[in-house]
Amino acid sequence: MAQSSMRIYIVLIVVLAALTALNVYISPLGIDETSALPAPLIVLALVNAGVILVVYGGLGWFGLKLADKLDFTPIWPSQLLNIQPLQAWLLGSF
Repeated sequence: MAQSSMRIYIVLIVVLAALTALNVYISPLGIDETSALPAPLIVLALVNAGVILVVYGGLGWFGLKLADKLDFTPIWPSQLLNIQPLQAWLLGSF
């Protein structure tokens, strides 16, 4: 498995887990903030982040291993690793 694919995948999963934990603190409109929660917010945030890391992390790791066995293209092809930052920004904006 390509190291760059694994690094990209780990960064994406950690960002997803952090955003999931942050989502606990964002109260949706229409929900009463005084309603009783089963646990403190920090516990809910950590549990949500942990579930994302274990479930999505495990499934994605399995998918990366399977893609490597089947010779699929990596997440970030090697020809894109040698481009300049401006070119990368322009590619990402379209």
